[in-house]
Amino acid sequence: MASDEWRRRRDLEGGKQVLVWVRESRDEELVVEDHTYHGGGYRIYRHDLAADSRERIGTYAGPEEATDRAIAELARR
Repeated sequence: MASDEWRRRRDLEGGKQVLVWVRESRDEELVVEDHTYHGGGYRIYRHDLAADSRERIGTYAGPEEATDRAIAELARR
């Protein structure tokens, strides 16, 4: 992961965002959200800020698995 391309966002919205990374150069975010309050597990989304569109990358049972997968996704991009 190139640290100059991604940074952790600290101002999380609402109660369901667990982790958010922002890529300023490409206007996108990678978001891990907690949907366990309605049985949905932890979800990872890619959010295209310019187009205001979201793509679900996956759903995982626990926060560790979702975080590991999100970090792998950052390294891939």
